Amino acid sequence: MPDTPHPARTGDPLVLGAVCLAALILPLSFSGGAVATPAIGRELGGSPEALTWITNGFMLTFGSLLMAAGTLADRYGRRLVFTVGVAIVTGFSLALGFAPSVWLIDLLRAGQGIGAAAALAGGTAALAQEFDGHPAPGPSACSAQPSASAWPSGRSSPAS
Repeated sequence: MPDTPHPARTGDPLVLGAVCLAALILPLSFSGGAVATPAIGRELGGSPEALTWITNGFMLTFGSLLMAAGTLADRYGRRLVFTVGVAIVTGFSLALGFAPSVWLIDLLRAGQGIGAAAALAGGTAALAQEFDGHPAPGPSACSAQPSASAWPSGRSSPAS
């Protein structure tokens, strides 16, 4: 009897839904602080420097911990790191609604950035692992692009 190949494993739709929902929420976390900063300044006061840290605190913790979160996802499990990251973002988001001062908002936004790094690193890795272990299409799609010199620049060369 010939060997029949095993059907390709399909990913769990709940994982796909959770990661896609997080992918929709994380950009709101990035831009939400910047959009709300003028209203926060009017309501709570604060120096321009303190108000700037509403956005900077998130961006610095997110950007500086993204690779560390990926390492944690490799070591302890992608789903676990994703779940913990989403829980951190959710907890800090809820606490932000009750923050009475700008400096506390700055600290909570920095904590939110930590959770966002974990959610993004764990979520993208979990998604790739869940759907047959293939990496995200970005790197492979980029490697198939022609070199920059092959693209028409729209300018004529000096020799023409």
